[in-house]
Amino acid sequence: MSVLLEGALDEELNEELGYSKYDYRNKETDNSRNGYSKKTMHTSYGDMDVAIQSLRL
Repeated sequence: MSVLLEGALDEELNEELGYSKYDYRNKETDNSRNGYSKKTMHTSYGDMDVAIQSLRL
């Protein structure tokens, strides 16, 4: 389940920034990815550790 959540969050970040993770040629913003941080999500399926990618704005 955490893999699905991470994938969804990565796609949301791609949409927000306007370019995919490895597509620097089409980067038209000063915002960029700035590493990951580990978060624990408390869900009805139990606690899940998720790697959240942070932004530098």
